[in-house]
Amino acid sequence: MSYITVTISELTSEGTGLGFLNGRKVFVPGAFPGETVTLEPVIDKPGYISGRLLEVQKRSPDRIPDFCPVKCGGCSFTALSYEAELRFKSAYLLNLFKDLPGFSEEKYRGITGMPNPFRYRNKAVYVSGWDNAASGEPDLQNRKADTGNERADKRNERIKGNFSRKTADETEDRNEEHGENKGRDNNGHGRFMLGLYERDSHKIIAIPDCLLEPAWMNRARNGLRDLVNETLYGGNSSAEDAREMKIFSENLRYIFLRGAPDGEKSGEADAAFRRCAVLVLRTGNDAASSSAAVPEAVLRLLEKAGIANIAVNFNNDPGNRIFGESFQAVRGGLYAEMPLLGRVFRVRPVSFFQINGEITGLLYDKAIELLDPAPDARIADLYSGIGTISFRLSERARETFGIEVVPEAVRDAERNSEIFGIGNASFYAGRVEDVLPDLVKGGVRFDGVILDPARKGLEESVVNTLAALGVPRIVYISCNPKTQKRDMAWFIKRGYQLECLYAFDMFPHTCHVETVVLLSRAK
Repeated sequence: MSYITVTISELTSEGTGLGFLNGRKVFVPGAFPGETVTLEPVIDKPGYISGRLLEVQKRSPDRIPDFCPVKCGGCSFTALSYEAELRFKSAYLLNLFKDLPGFSEEKYRGITGMPNPFRYRNKAVYVSGWDNAASGEPDLQNRKADTGNERADKRNERIKGNFSRKTADETEDRNEEHGENKGRDNNGHGRFMLGLYERDSHKIIAIPDCLLEPAWMNRARNGLRDLVNETLYGGNSSAEDAREMKIFSENLRYIFLRGAPDGEKSGEADAAFRRCAVLVLRTGNDAASSSAAVPEAVLRLLEKAGIANIAVNFNNDPGNRIFGESFQAVRGGLYAEMPLLGRVFRVRPVSFFQINGEITGLLYDKAIELLDPAPDARIADLYSGIGTISFRLSERARETFGIEVVPEAVRDAERNSEIFGIGNASFYAGRVEDVLPDLVKGGVRFDGVILDPARKGLEESVVNTLAALGVPRIVYISCNPKTQKRDMAWFIKRGYQLECLYAFDMFPHTCHVETVVLLSRAK
């Protein structure tokens, strides 16, 4: 095996170290600019080499001790200082937007990071399976799921199932304590695994403690994994308990967790009530099968982790869609209660809710500050989700109109509107490109618009409609600056100009960055 030594000159947009050797690009995940590294080539093509980092011969001053013992592929920066990570994201944005008409460095107003960039996630999705190293089978479902936990949450356009508008973020590799060869049952199964897929594979890896997730999620995940293995292999369980757990563990496909981080200001008891777990099963589809499908020991464990709302979902479809059509509550309700901007929102599993509540509050307040609605203004909140921005806008504007494609999210918005006693926010289910023209035909005129689309950005028809209306101010929130740039170019061609660009670090330790821009009608 031949090894290569190369000096890293820059980071790619995905956060991978990039160097050059004899005219070829050399990609080295985990290496940073200024470092001289030794790597083992994994892919060796005429135009480039991609390799595994073996040794850092010359270290960057920005390198820190790696905080993660495993590498699931969700995080890009586990050994880079947070200050350097924020510099990278700013440099990436400046380079991306530099050729956009009307853009200048003065219009970039910097990036807002987190004082403590850990334990910020409020949602996670874990895949279950078996360590079948002997048979060569990586897991039972052999599907590459939502490893980003919304993984670095950003919006996945599936209307049903795993509609998570934003994706981008997560972390980890094999945990030796719960590793590959701890035991094997008579049917050839290895240990039960509950974790994330290893980068670029269908191999499930155990996670000792993901530092991006609150402690309660780690307790629930690891506790459930250990409960299954102890019941099946510990020797202290009755034959009936072991049989029941075996049926459940082979039927389990994913577990979805959503809830506030530990230690919310309202108190740990309230935080526990807000938490929700959904056990996604392969078989079953009704209330009777729901109550029988989950062992009581599993329910007790989840409740001990502080999860009051527990449900099952049935999904036997091929592919990597998380949720099927049918949900059944087993304990409590089919929702989580999530704090944001001084309110507590009820959010169902299929509804979008930003992954990082701390940064989201700052981002939304900045967006509304930029829009600066007058007290008599009518504002369109496009891609409105459960109405988090609409409700904040309703405090300053005369009326808000939210449009969202996911019917369940619209129902969440309407329910929350009743709970909050808000009478000046209306919500419409459907695609923005369909509903917006209908509202316009009905005589509605907007004084301002907030856009927060999926990663794919806007349909050009939406830009055409807003431009034809002559909306004076448009604030555009994006989890994908590349598509945002494309859409901004469309707006600029239709008579708008870029006023300013702000960045927010919604997903620390990943290469993703959230941006918000203000566009005004050129005079």
